[in-house]
Amino acid sequence: MERDAAGVLLYNVDKVLLIQHKKYRGKYGIPGGKLEGNESPLQAALRECREETGLVPTGEPVMLPGPYFLDSEKKRKFSVYYFPSYEGSMSPNPDEGKPDWYDYREVHSMEGLPNLHEIVAWGMGYRNRNVSVLSFLSRQRGSSRQTP
Repeated sequence: MERDAAGVLLYNVDKVLLIQHKKYRGKYGIPGGKLEGNESPLQAALRECREETGLVPTGEPVMLPGPYFLDSEKKRKFSVYYFPSYEGSMSPNPDEGKPDWYDYREVHSMEGLPNLHEIVAWGMGYRNRNVSVLSFLSRQRGSSRQTP
């Protein structure tokens, strides 16, 4: 039986974190993967992001309104979590693909996995709504966290 999957949506100013996946013939997607064992979708999303990029999402996650699916039969659900910030530096896992920051305005022209364009658009809505509050809090705390 195929397992459900989950992913993380992160922004850095006006760029979104995407991975050019080897196993999907170079198509772009957000960091994510299948749930393992008794993991919740949120736990899987965090683990996959760390494994694929070296980055650790921080802040209060927001689950994007879906549902998103991995297959045309709509049997495997894909949960997506937007995080307002992250810690760490990029350390790609060469077995997974090439993660990098891409201008969100160019995503529509990229060959992406199912739902990528819609996911990035939803994420921009959350990012734009939260960016001024996050910037203020970051300055107040003197935080080393990266905020969009």
